[in-house]
Amino acid sequence: MIKRKELEMSIKFFEDEIYQFNIALGGILNEDYKEYLKNKKAYYELAAKAIINLSGEIV
Repeated sequence: MIKRKELEMSIKFFEDEIYQFNIALGGILNEDYKEYLKNKKAYYELAAKAIINLSGEIV
């Protein structure tokens, strides 16, 4: 059984990583690496949203 605290920690992890991606994307990067970070950020945003939706279903 997934505990609410674990979900909250997972959400925080993804949000922290997204924040770090935003910082990195503000810098001077190779275009390939920049595209890689944008894609990874999108995946992490999707994961965070899925966990948020899941946490709303757990009472």
